[in-house]
Amino acid sequence: MPTTFLDLPREIRDEIYFHALISQTGVVSPHLIPPRPSFKPSSIKPLSPPSSTPTSSQLVGRFRLYTNPPKLCPIRVFEPETWRDKHPYISLNLPRTCRQIYFETQFLFWERNTFYFSNANAGVIRTMKMMGQVSSRLITSVVIQMDNDSDLTRLMSKTLNVLASRARFGNFRRLELVWDEEQFKILMNMARQIPMARARQYDELLEGLRTGESGGRFERTIRLPSLVGQRGREAEACARDLHFAFGGKLFWGDVLGWENWKQVMPGEA
Repeated sequence: MPTTFLDLPREIRDEIYFHALISQTGVVSPHLIPPRPSFKPSSIKPLSPPSSTPTSSQLVGRFRLYTNPPKLCPIRVFEPETWRDKHPYISLNLPRTCRQIYFETQFLFWERNTFYFSNANAGVIRTMKMMGQVSSRLITSVVIQMDNDSDLTRLMSKTLNVLASRARFGNFRRLELVWDEEQFKILMNMARQIPMARARQYDELLEGLRTGESGGRFERTIRLPSLVGQRGREAEACARDLHFAFGGKLFWGDVLGWENWKQVMPGEA
């Protein structure tokens, strides 16, 4: 009879690793948990009252890897811990238990999960910076839920540069940008210069998408809503602009529409 976890057959351990470290939805969304004050007794002077506001060196931040990420809907940072615990998430404590388990699982989480970003979390740039070079270079796949009203447009160029760096020096291989129907309609209005003040924002987005076009070294995909029966000239023109700026593949829902700067006609895919 096995007496410890490591006495179990490797096949059984692999099944446990699979259920513990791989998201059932295929994605994980890193959300920064609000830091908690950590007062050290030695830092409190007995003759003076302790400061009510801890310094930055006393704050300890951490991520929680949710497996059912909210879509353009921020997790409220002031919710009690019990509320956040109701949302399923993945913990990386298991690989830290011992050296053998670490070596058996070191790439499983990173290779089998896609990191999902939206305006609900800290964003690609800040998240990878806080993760550090070692961990962020292990990420292989990223999905960004696009929001035309967030900083994603303004920071698109920097975001692609960060991911290109992780592709050159790390394991990053795939990026997918997703627009839902509501956001794509807003994008079409921006392309039509409605309102005029947002026309510049549309041009900035296209310019940002061109960043690292030739040296990105990772797969690029745009996924737009299927718009079955509603896809007019404006939608096609907007999709063409996005694809010619970004390259790679463009899907209408699950149907391939553009690939390598060529339109794919129905039946050709």
